[in-house]
Amino acid sequence: MKKIFKSFTIIAILILTVISMTSCGGFDFNLLGDEPAVTETVSTPDSTYAQPEKVNGKYISVEDYANSHEIQEQLQTYQLTFSDDFLIKIYGDGNKFIYEFKYLEKIPSSDIETRKQEIEKSLGEQKDTYSDIAEDISKKVNIDKEDVIVAIRYINADESLITEVDFKAE
Repeated sequence: MKKIFKSFTIIAILILTVISMTSCGGFDFNLLGDEPAVTETVSTPDSTYAQPEKVNGKYISVEDYANSHEIQEQLQTYQLTFSDDFLIKIYGDGNKFIYEFKYLEKIPSSDIETRKQEIEKSLGEQKDTYSDIAEDISKKVNIDKEDVIVAIRYINADESLITEVDFKAE
């Protein structure tokens, strides 16, 4: 039960961080629409990588936004904080912004259905929050609001899918 509570706490922290990053971040709207795509190199203590391109202040794709410095930096922090229980990934796939929580210890098959129900119940109670995240992502990415999907995926240590729940902006 303690691990279940901890997993839900992780989700809540991730959500709050994404909301704060998307709603408090400044937008660089070029009203003339003539801003060229720019690639910026970002240096971190561990690596240097190319920042995904933006056009008119928006990322070109959900994948680019998920790979952005702001998201990947937060992911590193979460992974260090919660490395005892989960491998956490945040990535984009098409129009999906995916939070993936992979258990490090295998959940026994006898417990999978119960765990799945608990996760889905908790995620359902947070539907409005995830819908808001989808809407905020649409403001950062060059994609229509109704097409952005926030997916929360739980994967067992053996790579089997426990559950995935999708949310759209409302």
